[in-house]
Amino acid sequence: MKISYSMLVHNETDTLEKLLKFLVKWKHEDDEIVILDDYSDNERTKEILDFYVSTYDIVYEQRNLLKDFASQKNHLKNMGSGDYSFNLDADEMISLWMIKNVHEIIQANEGIDLIYLPRINTVDGITDEHCRMYGYRVNEDGWINFPDWQGRIFRNRPNIRWQHKVHEMITGYQTYATLPTDKPFCILHPKTIEKQVEQNKFYNEEINGIRR
Repeated sequence: MKISYSMLVHNETDTLEKLLKFLVKWKHEDDEIVILDDYSDNERTKEILDFYVSTYDIVYEQRNLLKDFASQKNHLKNMGSGDYSFNLDADEMISLWMIKNVHEIIQANEGIDLIYLPRINTVDGITDEHCRMYGYRVNEDGWINFPDWQGRIFRNRPNIRWQHKVHEMITGYQTYATLPTDKPFCILHPKTIEKQVEQNKFYNEEINGIRR
């Protein structure tokens, strides 16, 4: 079984470098890394991509997002040659335990098309006002909207595809499973409040056409 660790990239820097460093070190030797870059114009991002793509055997393309995340993610999925895709954002991370055990997790869910992982969202600098504005629920650990289920491990089959230009979701699967909410199973998604506000503005203005 082969897994394609796939990600969309646009101007991420430190988080992208951290994720790529982690994946090239710990992924199974038969697995692959697949990157689709929305023509990043941040010089640091370009340096990171140039280094990793030239140094390691990474599947890499550039393609304009054109405000359509589903189309971009479907193209990304088709770039991979794995039996399964493990889709990650360039500002996310998974645990060492997860990457060491993901093959066994998939094998234990034989016949399952899609696996949902819990995600831990943290935003450094968030206030009660931000939570009211964005409708966030924050638990006692400071995790936002936990478990925030994410369908990220799925069979690489033509009928399993992403839909919706924004807030995209997986469709076409017949069976699914959810992993436990223990931290080793979780996707880690830390941000600063500045980055969160910037991304919310992008989704509202550039994607949804809502201006305030």
